[in-house]
Amino acid sequence: MTRRKAVRTALILAIIALGVPLSLSQLGSTSDARFGASEQLGPNQLAAATLSVSPGRGTVNLTVVNMTPGDTARGRLDLVNSGSLPLRYALSVSVGTSSPGSVLLADQLQIQIWEATTCGETPPTSQSVLTEERSLGQATVLFGDPETGQDPGDRFIDVGGSDTLCYLVSLPLGTPNGAQSQVVTQSLIVNAEHALPDEPAP
Repeated sequence: MTRRKAVRTALILAIIALGVPLSLSQLGSTSDARFGASEQLGPNQLAAATLSVSPGRGTVNLTVVNMTPGDTARGRLDLVNSGSLPLRYALSVSVGTSSPGSVLLADQLQIQIWEATTCGETPPTSQSVLTEERSLGQATVLFGDPETGQDPGDRFIDVGGSDTLCYLVSLPLGTPNGAQSQVVTQSLIVNAEHALPDEPAP
């Protein structure tokens, strides 16, 4: 009897030992069961702003032939802020030469820039002058600073606004004979950047 009891007790213990993990597994599966739901919002649209400056209808380019010492030529640059951001800009010039004679001509040509609503022969006031008369061949930055950041001389144009610049190119009376029959190309370069809201307009 003692031996048979001992065997029965061992079987009971074995059954209990096998049943413990099963019982824990069942408890775990019932406690982690939850209802869930999800909702999609959107689609949302994220678009970058546009920085754009373009020449307006009043822009007049210069094409001058047979220029002689003492002659002048006038041009007009209408800049329009056609983007979605306020901007500030600087103005630079690029000069193209192809021979020593054209370099001489570029150095002799003088350029002057001023602001006005209409472009006459001379600046309306001294306060309107943005670029004092200087050699076209020696000029690079005409006003402002093309580097990033607000700098003295930068011009401001609000969204939808415009800015009118007049420029005069002249050939002095004392221009040497070596400039005869030479050709110079000139490009005005507008360097614009976004004007931040906390930066006051110049």
